[in-house]
Amino acid sequence: MNAPTINDLRNAVPARDFVDDRMSQVRDLLIGDHVRANEARIAAIELRIRDLETGLAQRLNVLQQRIETLASDTTVDRQTAFEELARSVADLGDKIRVIAR
Repeated sequence: MNAPTINDLRNAVPARDFVDDRMSQVRDLLIGDHVRANEARIAAIELRIRDLETGLAQRLNVLQQRIETLASDTTVDRQTAFEELARSVADLGDKIRVIAR
């Protein structure tokens, strides 16, 4: 399986590499599935967060447009009401002048 070959022994591959390799394999066998499952969950969560950020940004843009529309409508309504009030005051002034004569 992971036993050193004769060529490895002849080339004097340090025993530490084999131990490290075996430890890595044992570690992968013991917790590899959990690590992969957690990485998959993290990837799914990150994807969900990106989707939520995108959706939130779109909703905020729509809300901002709605607020700007309402502000514009309010400005127009206020301006119209002010103009009507100014005409009423002018008419009232004219009537007062006519009565005063």
